[in-house]
Amino acid sequence: MQRIGFVMACTSILTLMACRDAGRAPVFSDEDVRNIMLHDSIVAETDTFATDTFALEPEPVPAAVDELFDDFIFTFDQNKRLQRERVRFPFVIDEEGVTDSIVERSQWQHHHVFMLQDFCTVLWTSARQMLLSQDIDVSRADVEQIYLHSRNVTSFDFERDTVNGHWMLMRERRYNFDRTPLAHFLDFYARFATDSTYQRSHVSNQLRFVSTDEEGVEEPVVGFIDVDQWFEFAPELPRDVLTNIRYGQEYADLRRVIMQMRGISNGLQIELSFVREGDSWRLVGYEN
Repeated sequence: MQRIGFVMACTSILTLMACRDAGRAPVFSDEDVRNIMLHDSIVAETDTFATDTFALEPEPVPAAVDELFDDFIFTFDQNKRLQRERVRFPFVIDEEGVTDSIVERSQWQHHHVFMLQDFCTVLWTSARQMLLSQDIDVSRADVEQIYLHSRNVTSFDFERDTVNGHWMLMRERRYNFDRTPLAHFLDFYARFATDSTYQRSHVSNQLRFVSTDEEGVEEPVVGFIDVDQWFEFAPELPRDVLTNIRYGQEYADLRRVIMQMRGISNGLQIELSFVREGDSWRLVGYEN
């Protein structure tokens, strides 16, 4: 079973790499995404068994893992032991008001909340909101897996334990994203990311461009680029699933969205600024 699961997972990864090397970004249905994640869960669960059975030392956990939610959630996503310790049981799964539960810790399978990506996305409405990610007083946070094709959301809800200050996964919720104030923007973005003709017509011809060197030594380069230059510099956009971290930011009266793409284990930092114009949206800023 371990060999079969490993081969299936590797086959999926090689397929992704082959598509990328061929110069085209693959588009996957929600079922494709879930199948690949199932293979990953099989491998993860097998690895967990091997680690629990044969490892002499537990996986190390950073001492300050609970200070900021970012520090915690990236470790929670990758560290199997920490994840099993930080799930509140019985664990309730609510799907449009119909609930199920995982009662025993032994039934838990490792979850990768950041799906198939090596980065996460965060949706903000202002630069001031971004300060929430560095606020050590934040006590509730959600990680949303937003499926752009089926228009569904899976939300993992976390709360900080008031006794010891530990972040805990409390529940999982599944719902249609019509229930969120982001729905209008998400419908726009799903098409923007997959339709180059539509994208061209929704990029400002005076797109504000900010480029910062990785070391932060040089002054940022600030200027404007046109639509053709956007297609030369544009990053690869997530097309199937957005993973949005909510630290408490609200989206009421949504007129502006800053989509921040942040690397999980690398220095990726990209910001795309969209503004609503009437009944549509336009990309007006790009920073990397």
